[in-house]
Amino acid sequence: MFADGEAVGFLSVMHFPHPIIEKAKRTHRLVILPDYQGVGLGNKFESFVAGLYKAKSCRYFMVTSARNMIYARQNSKDWKCIRYSIVKADKGTLRNYHGRKVKTASFEYIGKPIYVE
Repeated sequence: MFADGEAVGFLSVMHFPHPIIEKAKRTHRLVILPDYQGVGLGNKFESFVAGLYKAKSCRYFMVTSARNMIYARQNSKDWKCIRYSIVKADKGTLRNYHGRKVKTASFEYIGKPIYVE
């Protein structure tokens, strides 16, 4: 994602192997520079990318523990919450949480496909 010729965001997508769902994709990493955070660019950017994949008949998923992202997705008509849980971070995973309980949510994009020529 660019603003005035400067890169302000990055999104990587990976194939999401699933035993039942074919052509499933998932957000791997979403990064927005600090000066551009908090104004909804990440949500708009990811929804745009998800729409591109939906236009290719893919199903698109994302998982997050970011409270602001969970809130935004729960209030969006383009995303459906498919899992919301509180998990205790295992030693060796989510190391920065030091064993605290972490809220995580999974969402599927259900918005319109975006076709680009």
